[in-house]
Amino acid sequence: MTSELRYRAFISYSHRDKPWADWLHRALESYSVPKALVGTQGRVGPIPRRLFPIYRDRDETPAISDLQDYIKKALADSAALIVICSPSSRQSAWVSEEILTFKRLGREDRIFAIIVEGEPHDSDITGDASPSECFPKALLYRIGPDGELTNQRLEPAAADARSHADGKENAKLKLIAGLLGTDFGNLKQRDLEAARRRTRIYGAIAVAMAGLAVVATVAGILAYQNALRAEKATKAAVTQARTAERTSDFMVDLFSIADPEKNRGRTITAREMLDRGVIKLRSGLSGEDVVRSNLLRAMGQAYSGLGLYPKADTLLQAAASAAQRGGSPDAHLKALLALASNTYIDGHYAKAVELYKRALNEAQHGPAANEEAVASAYLGLGDSVSELNQARDAEAYYRKALAIDLRLHGAGGAATADAYNALGTQLFLESKLAEAEPLFRRALAIRVSLYGYRHADVAASLSNLGTLEYDAGRYSEAEATWTKAYPIYQAVYGKEHPEVATILNNIGRVQLVRGEIVSAKQSLTGTLALDRKFRDPDDDDLILPLNSLAMIAIAQGDYPNAATLLSEALRIARLRHHWMLNQVLGNLADLNERTGDKASARMNLDLAQAELKTQYGALLAGKERWRAAVLDLVEAALMRDAGQLEPAQRSLLASLAVLQERFGPQGLFTHRAEELLLEIARSQRDLAGQKKYRTLLAANPLR
Repeated sequence: MTSELRYRAFISYSHRDKPWADWLHRALESYSVPKALVGTQGRVGPIPRRLFPIYRDRDETPAISDLQDYIKKALADSAALIVICSPSSRQSAWVSEEILTFKRLGREDRIFAIIVEGEPHDSDITGDASPSECFPKALLYRIGPDGELTNQRLEPAAADARSHADGKENAKLKLIAGLLGTDFGNLKQRDLEAARRRTRIYGAIAVAMAGLAVVATVAGILAYQNALRAEKATKAAVTQARTAERTSDFMVDLFSIADPEKNRGRTITAREMLDRGVIKLRSGLSGEDVVRSNLLRAMGQAYSGLGLYPKADTLLQAAASAAQRGGSPDAHLKALLALASNTYIDGHYAKAVELYKRALNEAQHGPAANEEAVASAYLGLGDSVSELNQARDAEAYYRKALAIDLRLHGAGGAATADAYNALGTQLFLESKLAEAEPLFRRALAIRVSLYGYRHADVAASLSNLGTLEYDAGRYSEAEATWTKAYPIYQAVYGKEHPEVATILNNIGRVQLVRGEIVSAKQSLTGTLALDRKFRDPDDDDLILPLNSLAMIAIAQGDYPNAATLLSEALRIARLRHHWMLNQVLGNLADLNERTGDKASARMNLDLAQAELKTQYGALLAGKERWRAAVLDLVEAALMRDAGQLEPAQRSLLASLAVLQERFGPQGLFTHRAEELLLEIARSQRDLAGQKKYRTLLAANPLR
């Protein structure tokens, strides 16, 4: 947003859709942009931390006589226009005029729609009088130089909040992605990654809040029992009971906001409940610092779970201060660990290291010293320094956490499984596959024994193991492992979810390299359909299934389809400077050679080879040499086309040896090498060679 524009966006809506406008206004202004995206270059400039302020005309227009002029000024001061689409908004002259006014400002490409009711384009079927059409007419046509609508149709950039479509959460994220100028898939994935990190550290928000109430109740019972057991402990037990009672009272009062008799049927969000709790804490529980610390910590963790990291940081710092004032080392240590965790999730890794080290010192040497907290601090330190690319330190911290968890929880504890998985992941990133694999398998076995197979942690363990097997070149094992994970992902996340698309893509890719192109096509077609549903047209995750499906189309001789798929993949790869650009260019060169366009094949192959050298450098002489061997297949085909049969044959034999070492005797790439060698043997009238490669191809069919 340029500095002279006051608002991030202007919300246009019919008064009948006011509840939707209320929700959207709150959702946009409270959204915290993932730390990794803040400051990066979006399609409309640097991505901000917040989408604030958002203008909502009915709420923010003052009571002045010249309303229309004020609305025009607000529109002129807005970087984007959001239209809430419904049959009511289609009939609203107010909404139509706001759309036209914004288009006349020259910002037609910065209009976004969100469907809340009705049917898009229903008027194309039933006519302009359609009672179900949700798009205002001004949204559907371009504006001409005279400032009036033309007959040239537009396809609105629309998110669909209806329950059977995107749903509210995905619709919100699609709008936010458009406003920020980034990809929906990228934004969604960042949210999912943050959610997975929060789940590992905190658990669900409900557990953080409700768990505090349960702890308070249990603490009250234990405190009462302690008071009965020993006269000398009476004072401490009464204090503990009082703390538990005050905590419990506060929680009961806080959750009473959700009572239908008090809220008159209005839906109460977790954010509203937390905001109300913070307000109550400002004026209540004075002098009861330990109670305040416990509550501030629980609410800080819940805010972090909602992605509101700065708000969480403020509350967690206050929780630590209150614990110090109240003389509770245990509460202070818990607050410090929670603060360190929130700092890590927010992407401030160096600061998180400092906080975790402070917590570690207290956990080891302070009055509240305990090994559980020491293990948590080590695990957090491992996470933080790993993000800072300090692999050796990360590995050491994870090993210390694992040793403590084994001592405290044994070989079958959930915390032990988390530590095994964390250390295994670090070793995998260091290419220490032989050391990482048994750790992944132990984590998987523990999680299955604790949770059964239908659990997100079990699915994640299987995914990690499959990735390791794939990286090690054990493709049949990787396919079996990912295939086992696939129905678990569906059961946990639902059949249509980005996580499901990711695991399905993995299955399709390993099927492809093994030459199982019929199964691979089915898997990858499903992947692409899910990716198109959840991701923007320019999302780089689309490159993987597009490129793989193009390889299948080439192998099946469907060259027009391959060209279409590669064209889209190439556009996105160049736009995103993606690591798969060399593969897309290499496949395009292969397609060019097979269709007789030798000049384009030469050009694209040269570009692919240059990209490959830039990306992998000296590794091409070692573990990544198979990548160069794949491109050498196209090089050999061009040599053959030029009549250079013997050099082509030598090149193919060298490539075949590398590819067989990487992929085994069967697979897509070895099949292509043997296919080209057979063609050269025919050109040379080498009967023995023809027989040899016919036999190999018969044993290695594409199936």
